[in-house]
Amino acid sequence: MHCMYPAEIEGSEGDYVATFRDLPEAKGCGPTREKAIKKARKALDAALRHRMKEGEPLPPPSKAQIREILVTPFAEMAAKSLIVRTCQASGLKRADLARHLGLKKKALKKLLDPNHESSIAEIETALRGFGYELAVGCFSQRELQP
Repeated sequence: MHCMYPAEIEGSEGDYVATFRDLPEAKGCGPTREKAIKKARKALDAALRHRMKEGEPLPPPSKAQIREILVTPFAEMAAKSLIVRTCQASGLKRADLARHLGLKKKALKKLLDPNHESSIAEIETALRGFGYELAVGCFSQRELQP
């Protein structure tokens, strides 16, 4: 499971737009390709945050197609979105989730709240409760582009 969403960059010098087919509400525009990608990353982060806040499902990233690049949300949002997607995929209700993870309901609510700063240790512990390990990776921008 990862959090790298494919985006298509269209346009020409002076007017570029980056869009995500998995999260159509997230768009980044800019006068250069690089600025459009930078804004797309912020928009991706905001779209994930909004969906989490509203309790909407977070789609898993699709496989990148030709002409698409991979864009990641900021690290904290990426980690939060992984635990939220895991919890959503479990199909468990909140009370059952809390029991499964050995958390109090209030602690689970904070863990799933995109505006609450959860520690990496808390996210790792929750993911382990579902049989996952959190791994951190580093990619050059060239590796994420076609």
